[in-house]
Amino acid sequence: MQVNALLTTVDSVLERQMLRTLASYAAGDAFGVAYEYLQVRVPVDPTSMGSRADWPHGGVSDDTLLSLLTIAAVEPGAPADSAERFLANLRRAVPQLRGLGPTTRAALGLPAPENEHLAVIGTTVIGNTNGGMMRTSLVGLGYPRERDDERRDMVAALARATHTAPSAVACAVLSSALFTAALEEPLETLSETLEREASALHDAPADVLDLVASLAVWTPPGRGIALDPVETLGAVAWVVTHSCDALGAFTLACELGGDTDTVAALAGALQAARSTDDEHLLSIPWIDEVLWSEIPGISTAAETLAKWRSGR
Repeated sequence: MQVNALLTTVDSVLERQMLRTLASYAAGDAFGVAYEYLQVRVPVDPTSMGSRADWPHGGVSDDTLLSLLTIAAVEPGAPADSAERFLANLRRAVPQLRGLGPTTRAALGLPAPENEHLAVIGTTVIGNTNGGMMRTSLVGLGYPRERDDERRDMVAALARATHTAPSAVACAVLSSALFTAALEEPLETLSETLEREASALHDAPADVLDLVASLAVWTPPGRGIALDPVETLGAVAWVVTHSCDALGAFTLACELGGDTDTVAALAGALQAARSTDDEHLLSIPWIDEVLWSEIPGISTAAETLAKWRSGR
């Protein structure tokens, strides 16, 4: 399927914006896997979909699939039930997931073998990776500002289903706020959104608060972006601030190295959510090389998010 045909399957402006954002997330995920955790950096080519030997060309990772599973599990007003439904859906979907992270595997009782990526890109403790933030951020698209408290409760419960560390949960809530604001207040800076959201989190850990307070001077580490949720949130904010559109965000995220697919997916999706122009997505040279056939639920997820946000 071509992405233009995908976008024309929806009628409403809001639903189209949701679908464009989800498609940008998937595109960044697929683009980023070719540059993930490379021992030796290679130049990032924004005009071409890269490839790697152990991955289908244009295939998405668990980032996209887990995000769609999370959206499908949400029952508005029932955070605990939604979290349980997500775990049930996740157990059934495990055979179809590529690149499942150590914390998510541990939450399911699956073996979490020594991960060579962690040895290269810092250290990470099970329960405190960026996976919770990665898969719950897009839930923020479904909640207007007037339902911020409901969003926080839902995202926190969904994140805790696999990621129990306070920093992982707080970063998930903060990242979801960026997507809420992207649709409602696109001219608000990311720093302003995160400062406002952090002030509403009475139990936010010190490392999260320190990041929000120092975003203006935050710089990416030269070793690449680790699985740490605080570092990932800083990287996403930095990439969006220093890029102009989704493709620029994909490119810059991959140039940082490390967990490139997650940073590219989140940052590119935020750029798409802040725009009303399909052309930024449609003009990407390799966009139709993404294996859209692997993610047939993307249109349903966009429709679901639009219904939540409009109160239907």
